[in-house]
Amino acid sequence: MNLNIPATKTNLLKYKGMLSFAIEGYELLDEKRKIILNEIENAIYNLDNIQKDLFTLLKEAYVLLDKTISTIGEKKLKELALSIDTKYDIIISKSRILGIIVPSLDLKFLEEDLYFSPIGVNFYVDELILKFKNILYSIIKLAERKYILLYLAKEFQKTIRKVNILDKIYIPLYKETLKYISNKLQEEAMESFCILKFIKTKLKN
Repeated sequence: MNLNIPATKTNLLKYKGMLSFAIEGYELLDEKRKIILNEIENAIYNLDNIQKDLFTLLKEAYVLLDKTISTIGEKKLKELALSIDTKYDIIISKSRILGIIVPSLDLKFLEEDLYFSPIGVNFYVDELILKFKNILYSIIKLAERKYILLYLAKEFQKTIRKVNILDKIYIPLYKETLKYISNKLQEEAMESFCILKFIKTKLKN
């Protein structure tokens, strides 16, 4: 390594401080990397569970749909579906995970009371409406978890890059620089000692 740095005690102290700071930064970032990785694993686990629950809800909903059609008929069900004006808002806010800002999603139905089918209409209709509302909630939560996973993955990649830069570039560079300065100072000290000894010998003679 070609180093063009003055071998002084000031530089020795300077690079010792820089090395110490780099090592401390590496340790903190490596710990952050481990924590984010653990959080990613938890997010994947939660995502899998939400997906499984959603698939279960969808299966149950379509079984219920078949039962409803078989009891009141497809035409009547379509008429009821068109008569229901379901309004909802998707509320987007922000939350923090390990200091990382991630989106938080929520679903809010705007009507005050849940729809209930008219007298004489099969109760499966009410169950079907509730089931599909639960499906909407699950879809929103699934989207939220996917966003969180995406944000965590991006932060993990950024942290990995920083860890690698410190580990592969800066820490070895500072160690090599310290070694170079230390060796130079030792050489200069040895030269000074030899010169001083030579002068003392000459003076005695």
